[in-house]
Amino acid sequence: MNYSRVYTNYRWEPVNVRKGDRYHYKRDVMWPDTPWRTVEPQVIATVIYDDKHTSPHWGKWRANIHPLSPALNDLRLSDIPKFSSKDDAMAWVTAMVRLSV
Repeated sequence: MNYSRVYTNYRWEPVNVRKGDRYHYKRDVMWPDTPWRTVEPQVIATVIYDDKHTSPHWGKWRANIHPLSPALNDLRLSDIPKFSSKDDAMAWVTAMVRLSV
């Protein structure tokens, strides 16, 4: 059988509440045609603050895209900018993922 997927509830969630330096962009995956009607969270991207002083991107926010589809994999392999603010990084990831799915 070929069940169709539905993606809903796109959201940002903090991963490391202690420091506030990592956020997951998630969505829920549902299969409404199946008898069990499961809902599973799926991480699409992660935004991370680079606090390693030896890193060339120290003090910047960087985005990691998870290759869940060919379009997201192409985005992951592209030149992803680094950001000086968390909000800018989240806005960019949100826009790029919306354009890719």
